[in-house]
This record gives sequence, C-alpha cells and structure tokens, in this order.
Amino acid sequence: MNFDFIPFKLNTDLSCFKKLIRYISSDNGVELFKADEALRKPVLGIPVSTVNLYFFEGNLITVYIHLEENPENIELVNTTLEQSITRPGKALKPDLGNGYYWKAENSTLALLQDMVKRKLYLYFSLNDFSVL
Repeated sequence: MNFDFIPFKLNTDLSCFKKLIRYISSDNGVELFKADEALRKPVLGIPVSTVNLYFFEGNLITVYIHLEENPENIELVNTTLEQSITRPGKALKPDLGNGYYWKAENSTLALLQDMVKRKLYLYFSLNDFSVL
C-alpha cells in the first residue's frame, strides 16, 4: 500500500524543515510544529488549510492535515483516497469517531471527520506512534 500522495515522509529529520515550521509546544518528548504556507500543498487536488507536524527525538512521527473540504463530503474524499490507494478504507470504530483508515506495514493513514469543528483531517502516522 502506497501513501506517496501525502507530501510528507515519516521519519524525516526535523532539520529538513528549517524555517518552514513554527514550534507550538512539547509534551512527553513529542514536539508539535505548525507548517508554514510553503508546506501546505493540496492532497490529491484537495486544498489544505493547516498542517501540524509531530516529532519525537527529532524525527517526524505524525502529521495532521486539515483539509479545506466540507465535512459532509467525507464520502467523496474517501472515494478519492481509495482510488489513489487502490484499496477500500476500513471504517473507524464508533468510539474513535467517523472516518476511514488504511494500515500499511509501517504507517497508518486515516480520514477523520470532526462535525463539532466542522473539519476533515488526514491523519498520517508511524504505526509505533499511531492512536488508531
């Protein structure tokens, strides 16, 4: 399974993002950075509003991509992802919320719907750090 359409590679060293990210906070050794506009590239033609990058011991472990898409369009976005991944997404368990996910050997990609904040997110994480 291939997630190459995500414009970030997990395990990338923090130094590769010089001057393109802004430090936000740190918790339990995990550092959160917000990506500058130069790193906010559309994903499969879907515009992106913000990107949060999480690093552990200087390596990228998780990416949250906030899509500029109406959360009611989750099925349309899911279809776009399935066509690129060439595999149907599995529905999240109800206690995790509404969305779909794909697990590869080392990483997990999920499409998450937040109706309270009215947002769609892509969650991309190393399996060792994944909350899914």
